[in-house]
Amino acid sequence: TLFISYLGYENTTLPDINVGSGKEVILDIPLRESTEELQEVVVSAAQDKAGSLNQLATVSSRQFTVDEAQRYAGSRNEPTRMAQNYAGVSGSSDSRNDIIIRGNSPLGLLWRLEGLDIPNPNHFALAGSNGGSVSILNTNVLSNSDFLTGAFPAGYGNATSGVFDLRLRNGNNEKKEFLISAGALGVEAMAEGNFNKTSKSSFLFNYRYSTTKILTDYVKLNIGFSGEPVYQDAAFNIKIPTKKAGTFSIFGVGGYSTYRVKAEERDSSNFDIQFTDNANYDFKAKMRVIGVSYKLILDEKSYLHIATGGTLSGEISSVDSVSTDDSNIIIPIQKNDNSFSDIQAHGSYTRKWNKKLLSKTGFIFKRMQFSISENF
Repeated sequence: TLFISYLGYENTTLPDINVGSGKEVILDIPLRESTEELQEVVVSAAQDKAGSLNQLATVSSRQFTVDEAQRYAGSRNEPTRMAQNYAGVSGSSDSRNDIIIRGNSPLGLLWRLEGLDIPNPNHFALAGSNGGSVSILNTNVLSNSDFLTGAFPAGYGNATSGVFDLRLRNGNNEKKEFLISAGALGVEAMAEGNFNKTSKSSFLFNYRYSTTKILTDYVKLNIGFSGEPVYQDAAFNIKIPTKKAGTFSIFGVGGYSTYRVKAEERDSSNFDIQFTDNANYDFKAKMRVIGVSYKLILDEKSYLHIATGGTLSGEISSVDSVSTDDSNIIIPIQKNDNSFSDIQAHGSYTRKWNKKLLSKTGFIFKRMQFSISENF
C-alpha cells in the first residue's frame, strides 16, 4: 500500500499494489490540489474514489483503476463489466457488456479515449449497438480512467446517460519489457520501453488473438460454439516529451472479429435459427482509432491540450440459404454492409485562477460519414 502526500495537495492512497518478478511497477499518480486553508489539519489516510480525474466532474463520477477491473467478480478483466457493479448501473445479459445507467438506453453512453470520441469498442458489435461479447479494450494498456453516470461537464457532447473517459498508460521510459500471456480471452504479446537511454520517450505495443480459434484449429477441441468466432485486437501508445515544446502522444486502438456458421454445422437443439435450418451465416466487424495528442504547460496555472484523429467502424453480415435438394444451390437471403467514420479535433485551454476557481474553454470539431446498405 502506497501513501502519497504533498504540501498543498490532497493525500492519495493506492492499496494492494501487486509487485511481481520480471516486470517493473510504473505508477502515474495525479494529485488534486487542496482547497482548504486551516491553521491546523488532522489527516487520516483513506482512498476516495468518488472524485474523478476530470476536475470539472463534481457529481455522479468515479475514478477506477485497472486493478479494479481485474478483481471485480464477473468482470472478465473488462472495465465495462466492472462498471455494471456500480450503483444505478446494470447490464443487459451475461453474454454482453452493454451498460444501462438508471434505465437509459445503452446507446446514450459516450466512449472517449485520450480525448477523442470513439465508436463501440467491442468485438462482434452490431450497427446501432454500444456493447458486445468481448471488449477490444485491454486492461494491460489502460491507465486510471473516469466513469460518469450523469451531470457530466459540457466538454462531453453527444451523451445522454453516461461517459466512459478512458486513458492509455505510458510505456516504461527507463528500460524495455516484454510480455507473453494466454487466457480465456486470448493469447497476447506486449512490448514497452524507451527508445534510448538518454530520452524520456516511451512506446507501448500490444496484440491479442482469440483463444477459441487456436483451440478449434490446432488443438481440435470442441468449445461448444455452433460456429467459428475469431477476433483480434491491437493497441499502441507512443509518448514523446520535449523540454520546451510540450508533450506529444501518438496512440491507436483497433479490433477485427468474424463469426461464421455453416448450414451443416448447425445444431437445432441448442441454436436459435434466425431464418432456416439450411442457412450459412457470415458476420464481420471492425473498429479502428488513431490519434495524436499534444499538451503544453503555459505557466504554473494554465495549460493547453489538443487531440486530433479519426475513427472507423463497421459490420458486414450475410445469410445464404442452401437448397435442401441435391443441387446445393446457394440462394442469398440477406446482406448488410454498414460503416461509420469520422475526423475530429478537440482543443481546450485550462486555467487555475485560484484554489476555488477553475475554468476550461475549448472546442469540438467533427466530420462524420455514414454508409448504410441492407439488402433482402
